[in-house]
Amino acid sequence: MKNNWKKYLYRTGITLIVLSTVLWILLVVIPFLPLTNHQKALGISLSLLVAEIFFWIGAILVGKEVAGKMRRFFLPRYWKDKFTKKREKSSEH
Repeated sequence: MKNNWKKYLYRTGITLIVLSTVLWILLVVIPFLPLTNHQKALGISLSLLVAEIFFWIGAILVGKEVAGKMRRFFLPRYWKDKFTKKREKSSEH
């Protein structure tokens, strides 16, 4: 029973982190929607706030290491490192 509870918490945490990523993407979309400036400002502010809350609750549920790996996966500044590592591995063979 305890193992099932851990799986549930882990999946809930992953889901919250993925939802936070969707909300971050929504930040880029909101300015182009046909809304008033007030509605856009409110939507961006709420999306940012909820995305951060979802991420940190998810991070608590899945653990520090998993949350760090997922955040690095979605941050563009780490993409270059991944690309150069793959390139070095393929050139070694």
